Amino acid sequence: MSNNQMYIVNNCIEILNAFFNEFANRRAENIKKLCTNDFLLIENGEIWDFEILKSKISELDHTYNRKNILEITKSDNENEYCSIIYYNKAEIIYQEHFTKYKWIENALFIKTENAWKIKIINSCMIESNHEKLS
Repeated sequence: MSNNQMYIVNNCIEILNAFFNEFANRRAENIKKLCTNDFLLIENGEIWDFEILKSKISELDHTYNRKNILEITKSDNENEYCSIIYYNKAEIIYQEHFTKYKWIENALFIKTENAWKIKIINSCMIESNHEKLS
């Protein structure tokens, strides 16, 4: 991979981290800025567009606390697209429950006029552990 391709991949990883940080902070409008207008999230067999994602985020209240750790396993950059495969590990505290999740995901980025943006995230949960907090 060339230096330029590595630069693009690193930029896309930063965008992906920003996506999950904004999700954790329940700021859907900031997520929208990171995505194409036709963004899709394929979440365990369900297809969510941005409006569905925004609706899911709006259901979360101030007790929602989320921390994501991304472990990049493969990346590729060719001209107008960038693809990143990664494990997404999340620890979530919400409504007196502590849950650890692990997904395998792929994010596809498209080069737009002004920036690289997320077009699709394909997510498949591979692990979850729930505990009730006392």
